Amino acid sequence: MRNLLTLLLFCFTLFCTAQTKGELIKEISKTNSFHDKQIGGASGIISPQYSNFKKLRGMITDEELEALTHHENAVVRLYAKQWMINEGKGDSAQFFLEEIEKDEFVETFSGCILSDDKTYSIVYHKYWGKIRMEALEPFDYDSQQGKAAVTEVFKEDKKMQELDSIVLYTDKPLFWLLYIRAFENRKFNEKHLPQIKKLAFEKHNGYAFKYLFNYYMPELKSEMDDYFNGEFLKHTFESNDEVFYLNEILVLLLETKDKHYREIAVAKLKSDKSWEQRSAWFHNNIISYYNIEL
Repeated sequence: MRNLLTLLLFCFTLFCTAQTKGELIKEISKTNSFHDKQIGGASGIISPQYSNFKKLRGMITDEELEALTHHENAVVRLYAKQWMINEGKGDSAQFFLEEIEKDEFVETFSGCILSDDKTYSIVYHKYWGKIRMEALEPFDYDSQQGKAAVTEVFKEDKKMQELDSIVLYTDKPLFWLLYIRAFENRKFNEKHLPQIKKLAFEKHNGYAFKYLFNYYMPELKSEMDDYFNGEFLKHTFESNDEVFYLNEILVLLLETKDKHYREIAVAKLKSDKSWEQRSAWFHNNIISYYNIEL
């Protein structure tokens, strides 16, 4: 009898201390940091923040999960979108567009890295990562077959194509890494060439230039010459993303066999000091590597 009473008391205590859906949402919002499952590196722990949303998911319906994708708190919203993407529910492209419109930063914790990231980049990479891991699953992680499977899924997956099309056509400048992803995922249909040229020649997007160098040289050589002799030397690459563009363009110019392009790259380094925002990176990656004297 005493053991039964003890058991009942224990169960009653668990019931009283168990968190409700509202309490879990409140706690996730209060922590206000988007964690991957494991934090703290290779010997880390399962994130309590992640565990809280996993617990919440077990308590809510699909309809309630969908409703949380519109939550005012970005972390709650992102966890809901991550769970829907992983479960094959909802529209990843719509999630991406919604976060581009909000244009918010959120604190993130992945492995041992604590950072601030754009919410739209997180949504993009959750889908990108999902299809990548699914493609790799039948193979050894670093095998050639696995790499080929990943290349193929990035190229052919319809939703990935839609996400990358959004990257190309959105009016807002996006986080630089998304342009790397989109241009590495495939060669786009010719109908997209005018937009890619716009990103390069009007928006000074270094990753668009790399794509054009890879697929449309020497056809575009005359237009390239006009840009690099004119607007490129005039334009100041001010924002953090533009500094990444500048680095990519300088590498492209220095890697060609065109002596004049190399001279343009050196002239740009001398005239546009925006690269000094990341001076150590530019010195190692460009100035020292290509033996440039300023």
